[in-house]
Amino acid sequence: MDVMETLTRPYAEEWLEIFRGLKRCEWCGRDGKRLNRAGLCRSCRNVELRVAKASADVATMSPTISHHERFLKVRELEVAKKMKEGCIADG
Repeated sequence: MDVMETLTRPYAEEWLEIFRGLKRCEWCGRDGKRLNRAGLCRSCRNVELRVAKASADVATMSPTISHHERFLKVRELEVAKKMKEGCIADG
């Protein structure tokens, strides 16, 4: 082993241990950010809220709304679900 490797190896191992010990987002796996109680970072939490809001909008649609409004609400739900899948796929 080289003298330089001998001097830097303990520091590198300590540095890696720090990163292994960080809390990570449950969906995207990002670390070093503040996490909520569900273990999600802010961006994933926003996606979770978007899915919840879109689901509630679709669930409470009145039968008298226009076809266009119904299409927009269902589409928003589909987009929000795909965003959630994207967040989870990142992790």
